[in-house]
Amino acid sequence: MHSQPDFIVELAEVAGLSNPDLNIVDARSIVTERGPYFHQNGTVVDTNKIIICGDIIAADAYCARLLEENSPNFSASSIQNTLQRGEELGLGTSDLNQVEIIEITT
Repeated sequence: MHSQPDFIVELAEVAGLSNPDLNIVDARSIVTERGPYFHQNGTVVDTNKIIICGDIIAADAYCARLLEENSPNFSASSIQNTLQRGEELGLGTSDLNQVEIIEITT
C-alpha cells in the first residue's frame, strides 16, 4: 500500500493530524509475510523488541528497517516516499542518525 501515490500523501497527512510526542511500537513479534491483515496465515517472527521514539517518521523508518532485516520480501525503500512526504510536512526525519531510538529487548 505504501507504493500507491495517493496513499503515500494521505498516510503522512493523517499522521500529521496527531503527530504524537511519543511513539511506542510493540515489535516483540512481527508478521513478515501476508500481514498484517492475514496474520492467521502469516509468517510470524519473534524480534523481542519494543521501540520507543519521539519522532513518528524515525519510528516508521526504524520499523521498516526491522521488517527488512526479518523478511526476504520486504524492502525498506518501498516506504521511502511515505517517509519523504512526512519529512516535507515537518513531522520528523527518516535519518536514524539524527534521533535517539531506545530499544527494550524483552
